[in-house]
Amino acid sequence: MTTNNRPNYFILLDIDPKQPWSDAEFEKALKEKKEEWNKKSTHPTKGSESRKNRDMIPSIQSVMKNETERKKEAEAAIKLQQKNEQKIQEDFRQAVERSTIKGFITEDEIALLIKSYSSVTSETNLKKELKKKGIEIRETTINKTDPDDVVFASSVMKDIKTDLGIIQKKDLYDFLELAKSSRTSDLHDKGKQIYGEMQKYGTKTAEVDSKQRLSGHATRVFKNDTERAKYDRALAEEAYSILELEDEITIFSQRTNQIIFAAEFTYLLDKARARGLDVDKAANYIRQTAQTKRLAVQVTDVELVKEKLCCPTCDHLNDKTRESCSECNAPLKVTCPKCQQMVLIEERSCRCSFPVGNAPNVKNLISQGQRLIAEKNFEVAILNLNYAKQEWNTIPPIQPQDELTLLIKKYRDEAEGYQAKQKNLQHSLTEAIQSRCFYQARKLLYQLQSDFPFASVPAESTTIEPAIKEADAALSIVRTTKLSEEEAIARYQEILNICQDYASVKDILAKTPPITPTNLRANISNGLVSLNWQSSSAKNVKYTIIRKYNSRPISSNDGECLATINGLYYDDTKPAVGLPIYYAVYTNRAEVLSTSAALLDVPVLVVGEITNLVKQVSNQQVNLQWNPPENAVGIRVIRNQKLPTHANDGEVIEVLNKSHLIDRNLQNGITYHYGIYAIFNDHQGKSVVSQGVFITAIPEEPPSVPKVHIEIIGKSEKGQLRLHWKEISKGEFIILKSLKNLESEHDTVLPESRLTQLGEILIGKQNNEIITQVKEVGVIYFTPVVIFQNMAYLGKTIVYTNLEEISNLKVQRQTNALNFSWDWPKDCQQAILSYSHVDFPSHPNAPNVIQYQVIKAEYDIRGYYSIAIPEKQTDLQDYFIVVFAIIQSNGQNITSPGLSSSARFRVCYQSQINLHYEIERKKELWKFWNKGQLTLILKISGTGILPNLILVSKSSIIPLNKSDGKSVLKISSQPIAKDTKIMLFPLDNDQPGYVRLFLEDDTLYDSKGGYIRIYHPSNEKLRID
Repeated sequence: MTTNNRPNYFILLDIDPKQPWSDAEFEKALKEKKEEWNKKSTHPTKGSESRKNRDMIPSIQSVMKNETERKKEAEAAIKLQQKNEQKIQEDFRQAVERSTIKGFITEDEIALLIKSYSSVTSETNLKKELKKKGIEIRETTINKTDPDDVVFASSVMKDIKTDLGIIQKKDLYDFLELAKSSRTSDLHDKGKQIYGEMQKYGTKTAEVDSKQRLSGHATRVFKNDTERAKYDRALAEEAYSILELEDEITIFSQRTNQIIFAAEFTYLLDKARARGLDVDKAANYIRQTAQTKRLAVQVTDVELVKEKLCCPTCDHLNDKTRESCSECNAPLKVTCPKCQQMVLIEERSCRCSFPVGNAPNVKNLISQGQRLIAEKNFEVAILNLNYAKQEWNTIPPIQPQDELTLLIKKYRDEAEGYQAKQKNLQHSLTEAIQSRCFYQARKLLYQLQSDFPFASVPAESTTIEPAIKEADAALSIVRTTKLSEEEAIARYQEILNICQDYASVKDILAKTPPITPTNLRANISNGLVSLNWQSSSAKNVKYTIIRKYNSRPISSNDGECLATINGLYYDDTKPAVGLPIYYAVYTNRAEVLSTSAALLDVPVLVVGEITNLVKQVSNQQVNLQWNPPENAVGIRVIRNQKLPTHANDGEVIEVLNKSHLIDRNLQNGITYHYGIYAIFNDHQGKSVVSQGVFITAIPEEPPSVPKVHIEIIGKSEKGQLRLHWKEISKGEFIILKSLKNLESEHDTVLPESRLTQLGEILIGKQNNEIITQVKEVGVIYFTPVVIFQNMAYLGKTIVYTNLEEISNLKVQRQTNALNFSWDWPKDCQQAILSYSHVDFPSHPNAPNVIQYQVIKAEYDIRGYYSIAIPEKQTDLQDYFIVVFAIIQSNGQNITSPGLSSSARFRVCYQSQINLHYEIERKKELWKFWNKGQLTLILKISGTGILPNLILVSKSSIIPLNKSDGKSVLKISSQPIAKDTKIMLFPLDNDQPGYVRLFLEDDTLYDSKGGYIRIYHPSNEKLRID
């Protein structure tokens, strides 16, 4: 191959690169090949390659008719031929090794070697080399044995193999560039990734088409472990021909002594094992193929071959005791980061589900990441390291601390650090260009190109050099033109409009500062200070505003620079409250400020009010709390039975810490008005009082907030919720629905107006309940609130998780275990199986609850999850089981509520009640002529509550369910104290037909998680004659 993965044109056309060039020979060879490619273009397997070769004809003519390019092509062809000759030499070496692996070689084997490799050696030279190595040459003997007759089937995946041939890959694993020990999900994801990349190509070449088809195959083949196993089996069958086992066996058959010796048999098995083939099947294949060629086989111990460890990096077989590969030194075993157990790397995953088989891929990705960081290609490095992180973890992810994880983090942090610097530099460059600071931009551009050669450069970068050249030219004109001072200043300003950071021009302007503005004035309104002034006589200027507290600024650096503007008006929207504020306005011409500023005669003082005023009333008492304004020297509170008009209009109430008061010994039911005033000191130390904040309060006992209960109507993730509570004695009841937990606000009082900031208000219409539908997925919080005297009293927040639940939970009882199976919600990779012996757990972490973490990948291996139970019947208790789904959202694990009946199951051992029944006619002895009273005889085993029962009758056939017929008897719920009890129930129904006993509540059957089991008698005993 030469460039771009195309074939070498000399070799493709069968032209000898060492011979003198002939245009006529070239045209002849090209014509013959063109005819051959046209004929094969419609061939089912060779057509794609032929069409690809035919499409290259213009490129072939271009290269071969250009003397310079043709010489390069010839040199490349000679190198390829040399490489092929080396391969023949290596094949010859391996053939000799195979023939001598048994410790000797026969004459007919030497003859076969010379026949196959006459270009490499002669018989005399070969025998001479063999004698040097001490290998005995024997006469051929004949021996025959009968091998096993087991046939191993083979198949060829033609479509995949054809596309693999086009892109020169051996199988789908090689195409995806992932090890065979990789996790199935990772192989599937890589297939999807490549498919998406191929979809982006506008022009489809034969190579792109093949990759797109192969990535589609990969997503289907690696959809799950079952489909993957099918492919692996087919791959294994195909591998026998790839490994040329049959060819090697054919070579053995051409010897006079038709025997595959034990060492040769082991050699063939090792070769099969190294390719991941089943050793037993490979042994059967060898024996079967040997039988068809009338060869005897000296069989060795197959188990010894099985025990060898195959290196996933180089496929070399190693002794089972080795820790690393004897060929490439790659590790053969790894400590699982999750459970710390030693695991073979050739295994796909550890028993705990961690993908240890991905270790070779991960090491390769880390190595690529290191190389890319060294090459300063940080974006691609991060992509590789992110993929390594994904491959070296479980679903859901854990936080391992092994060497590979730490390496991934180390290089990822390093690459992300460089990438952050790169983005900062790109941002600074863009800002410099946008602000027309082109000298700074040029410096940043040079730095970006030097430090980050793979970084994208803003398109505006092309404007840097032209702008600098334009500014240089403009300055040159000014320097050579006779201008007045005012005209020159105007021209310099024009140059700075072209390039803001032109240092020479800025130095010139600094020598002639602009004239100062005059008559600065300030007005205060709603906490905002509005400034205005008269303009400077200088032209084309701006104005810089400086603010300083407590003293007048003496320069432009003495205080806080608020802004530089074009106009004569400015609003200070964030002045400090309670401090004297001084302002100064300077004229600004190209960042050169006037030598003095326009100043205020006296400072301004912004007065603030208290905030977050909260009242709480109780028996003969009012409690007020608030936040005082900054810099207030005091707070004055006035109480009056009418609204206070000023800070002295009423009785002064003592204040605690400027933020709190408790007004005691008041009369219940009387309305009291409070005014809260903030006090400040101005620049002369005189007190300034605010306008005041007012509130009304009526002392009386505050309301109590009832607890809210939740019930699900329909399926939890799609249905409605019923929220209900006990009636309140005073105030208005609402529920606050929020995405934030308000538990910290429990028992607090807030202004009613603040509720809308905390969440959505739900108002109950009637019957002390609210029916609401929750559309948000995740955790929802409901907080009960009572509105009383314009204040909100908050109760205890309850949590509801709106997630799809585990469904179809089933339990299979074993002697010493319970096996659980269920249907997993979409995108759920983890669940918690929890149980209690008392009642259904409300949460996995509730008291006296046992819980088990269940990973879906582990669950899928067996299709169920098992927990151990005591073997002795007397030790068994009831199990109240809930399986909670765990979903990841915004980096957090969210647990489903577990309220759905399909996510719950009750397994009864102590409280189970068994019911046996039959129908009989009870006759009185003296009424021998009467049929007798039709009676239900119910035998009850177990103690507890007997639920409602229904006996259903049907005339023609046995009723299938409680609705399939007429109800002829209802038995009411009642306690059962004795372990065994017999109850008799006379029946009024005397119509012919069949009857059957049912539970009124279907959820109480033990098969559905209840505690009742009904044993039905035979059909004949259910018949009424």
